[in-house]
Amino acid sequence: YEVNQNSGNENENGNGNRNDEATIHKSGNRRTLHTTRGCTNKEFLNCQPLNLKGTEGAVGLAHWFEKMEFVIHFSNCVVECQVMYATYTLLGDELTWWNSHVRTVGHEIAYEMTWKSLMKMMTEASCSRSKIKKLEIELWNLTVKARPKMLQKAMELANSLMDQKVRAYVARQADNKRRMDNNPKDNYVHPGRDNILTVTLSRKEQRKLLRVEPWT
Repeated sequence: YEVNQNSGNENENGNGNRNDEATIHKSGNRRTLHTTRGCTNKEFLNCQPLNLKGTEGAVGLAHWFEKMEFVIHFSNCVVECQVMYATYTLLGDELTWWNSHVRTVGHEIAYEMTWKSLMKMMTEASCSRSKIKKLEIELWNLTVKARPKMLQKAMELANSLMDQKVRAYVARQADNKRRMDNNPKDNYVHPGRDNILTVTLSRKEQRKLLRVEPWT
């Protein structure tokens, strides 16, 4: 048998590393070895995979899975790079969730998982977020519905406090009047002061109205 190899290696490259996959075609007494090469990140992105923000819901997630599987197959992406390249398309809340997972389990463990495992984990996380979002909406609706009742109670309390304040003011005025009636001395005013004040004001008004200049 004659073997055609790249750089003289059948199962190893020039650096002595074994190739992950190999396809052998036999033709008569000749055997040709073709090694499988994975795509680069740039080649993967050239296939235009969809981005995922985490706000698309279950339907959007399923559509992202479908498109991503097509890109993985079409770009000839190797198993070791599928999760890394796929998560590169995450944005927004979905990217925040993935970064949190990477920090929790570590970079190596996170990217060692298979594409199927990633799909399962993302589905479970999406369901959890949907439930939380539903609870937030329900809580918001309850708050909005309860707000008019709270406002009505606040208005009733304000009116009650104002009525109490008015009644207290009226009672205080009546008490003051009663004390003045019982103590005539409180109503006494020195006659001379009023007369002097009256005369002074009358002269000022007279000079103002008649425009009479004061004597010098």
